[in-house]
Amino acid sequence: MNRPDPTRPRAARLIRVLALLLAVPLLGAAAVQAQSIGDRLDIFLDATGAIAPEDGPSAHRVGELELRTGSAGELLTRVTLEGAFGPGAIEDAASTLAIATGYGAGIEEPIARFLRERLGGMAGQGPVRVGVEAYTLELDVRAGEDDAPPSGRLTLSLPRVEAEAFGPPVATLGPDDADVVVRAFSDFQCPACRRYALEIVPSLEDGLLASGEVRLAFHHLPLTSIHANAVPAAEAAQCVADRLGDDVFWPYHDLVFERQQAWSSLGEPTPYFVRLLRDLDETLLAEAVALGADADTSPADRAVEEISACLEAGDARADVQAALDRAAMLRLSSTPSVFVGGYRLDRFGSADAYARLVRLHLAVTGEAEAAVPADAEADAGAGD
Repeated sequence: MNRPDPTRPRAARLIRVLALLLAVPLLGAAAVQAQSIGDRLDIFLDATGAIAPEDGPSAHRVGELELRTGSAGELLTRVTLEGAFGPGAIEDAASTLAIATGYGAGIEEPIARFLRERLGGMAGQGPVRVGVEAYTLELDVRAGEDDAPPSGRLTLSLPRVEAEAFGPPVATLGPDDADVVVRAFSDFQCPACRRYALEIVPSLEDGLLASGEVRLAFHHLPLTSIHANAVPAAEAAQCVADRLGDDVFWPYHDLVFERQQAWSSLGEPTPYFVRLLRDLDETLLAEAVALGADADTSPADRAVEEISACLEAGDARADVQAALDRAAMLRLSSTPSVFVGGYRLDRFGSADAYARLVRLHLAVTGEAEAAVPADAEADAGAGD
């Protein structure tokens, strides 16, 4: 993995990260509208048609509602709408929130319907939080007098998870001092996780991870209710990481996903996971196992012995269960669940979605020497 050039200004390197990222097609997903949380505040305001205050620092207006925003550098971090939520204001609120999520028209009507049907019932309950895809919408409303509509405040934000809450990963790719960590919570028996591992991760390696400023971390999330062999697969992979190291884990990770159909329906899959070690590169295994000068066993045989002993002793069981417990605390129930920094990624096949959260993470945490502008990738140019 390439290390960052210490002679190059850090802000310039981070701009290069975004340029590399946007150059990677990933799954060819359509570009995300550059106007949501994590994108530039001025572009968001323009997209909503918000009317700027004529005097002083008072709020913008969207229809009859006051619009206030939070920001980090040039980037939008929070949207608050305040006022009386009559029929017209609900439509304005739904439109504004749809833009702020980046989902646009596809989510506007569901938000409007939710507000029409539920807002009145939440009056007087204090702040109530609901999920809007990856976002959190906090509603703090009060009942209107007589026939007046409810009034109050709606605040949309993108929750950020502190690094410590994720716990230790199984294995990582990239430098330990990387500015940004992409975390993937994955289930070896999940078809979507197979797609992520075999299609998305190689694209990230070629682009984003090659910058030396980003690290990829793998976390267990076996969905035990629907995948009977997911835990044995996770325990085998954990043993490989623990006994043979990250350099063996990642090829093994790929092989387990590639052979997913072969082991998913086995009644006792553990012997299969052990045998898979023999299909790994012999040189790679030789570097990972300790063989004496006069050893008469092959690297593959020694690797099989190591992993068999680990599995028989149940050494990985506690780590896999701890990962499940952390995932439950994070309220993760689907795989792959991917985070960029502390932010949940909702379109893991979109390069724009990664770029948006990289920018947001750097701006909010202050890890960049200066906030990287949303159009930094365009400024970076085509050269090195």
